[in-house]
Amino acid sequence: MRDVAGREPGPVLVRHPAHPGLRGMVAGMVGYREDTTRRVVRRQPAGSLIPLVVSFGPRLEILDLSHGTGLGPKESFVVGLMPGHATTAFASSQHCLQVYLTPLGAARLLDAPAASIACSVVDLADVIPAFDEGFRERLWAARSWDRRFEVMDRALLQRLAGSESADPMVAWMWHQIDRSRGTARISALVGETGLSHRHVSSRFKQTIGATPKVAAAVVRFEWAAQALHRASIADVAAAYGYADQSHLIREFRRFSGETPTQLREARRPTAHTALGAVTDDAS
Repeated sequence: MRDVAGREPGPVLVRHPAHPGLRGMVAGMVGYREDTTRRVVRRQPAGSLIPLVVSFGPRLEILDLSHGTGLGPKESFVVGLMPGHATTAFASSQHCLQVYLTPLGAARLLDAPAASIACSVVDLADVIPAFDEGFRERLWAARSWDRRFEVMDRALLQRLAGSESADPMVAWMWHQIDRSRGTARISALVGETGLSHRHVSSRFKQTIGATPKVAAAVVRFEWAAQALHRASIADVAAAYGYADQSHLIREFRRFSGETPTQLREARRPTAHTALGAVTDDAS
């Protein structure tokens, strides 16, 4: 669609905060629509939230995954925890409802172990069979974003009520990693469990989809990337526990495919920017 002056309007984005009953499981939801007359190609850096996308329009094409599988056109899908970047494209429009699950939320709300969908883009109905074409049609029929969010909230609350709690040890370790912004020493956390490193890593990966070390690296990258908007590379490296600037640059290339300077200038969209939850402090 075009506005009266013949210019393409910008994307329409409607945010919905996590329902109180879903806090800790869902970071938030976004209603999104973008119409264009050109082909739009975007790169998405790695992130710790798990996107669940219900599409109401044309398919999104997954062009490249630096660390995963699932290339090709996708309609409604879930992206498992992926320590790498993705490149996507669409030609006419994108119209969808996006739910951002936390790793613990994904463990409880999806019908597939996190380890089985890690580094993968999978069809939504494969991991939540109830979210089939009929469910998507009910969401579409709700018409307004507020009503669609209500329908999705109810469906997720129902699923949560029938699920088992996540592994307590894994949940504790994930919270330590998340609260420390990825800077917690994994060896120290493992030591507090009284279990072997191999055992802890195996249980953590089964529930979260990555080892504690990789999950912490992704979380740290997210915070460091945000902090770069108002702090120098050297300051960010020191604040987030990177050995030096070279270490930070290697990690940025790993998770975004770009140098810190390139990523800062490009201002790539992330789950956190979509949710409006970005902070820039490097403290």
